[in-house]
Amino acid sequence: MAYHESFWVAVAAAAPVIALANTVLVTDVAGVWLNVKSPPRPARYRLLFSGIILLSAINMFDQGLALLLALRSLYTERNAAPPSTETNILGYGLLVVFVTTVASVFLRFQLHSYEKRQEKLIGEEDDSARRRPRAGRPRGPGTLVPGAAAGDTEAEGLAYVG
Repeated sequence: MAYHESFWVAVAAAAPVIALANTVLVTDVAGVWLNVKSPPRPARYRLLFSGIILLSAINMFDQGLALLLALRSLYTERNAAPPSTETNILGYGLLVVFVTTVASVFLRFQLHSYEKRQEKLIGEEDDSARRRPRAGRPRGPGTLVPGAAAGDTEAEGLAYVG
């Protein structure tokens, strides 16, 4: 195919933009992942996070390659690679950005609901621990204690300490 300078200028402009979108996405996903308050995270979430990072790393490499080939083509005024290959690399990059964006939104919601479930479980455990007295727990004023002395006016053998 004949050399078209305008095609290579478009590739040289598009590749860094796709790489930038990819970088912003990875930064956002990593921030969400690192801000989860209740590790350990379930394996399915770790797998999704790892997949997003892996696809994004491959995409960054591909966009760098596309830019390199575009700059080389502009410098030598010859096609450094078939234009169809460059089109496929850019199309793949856009697809990866779209798929990883959808996956990161899904991961964000899943991690948020996971944290809420963990907080609820921890809250329920705290409530049940507060309701039942522990052995040897000090009793403060205003507490009913078993074993009231005979003749106390308190009902059912409970005495009021206070």
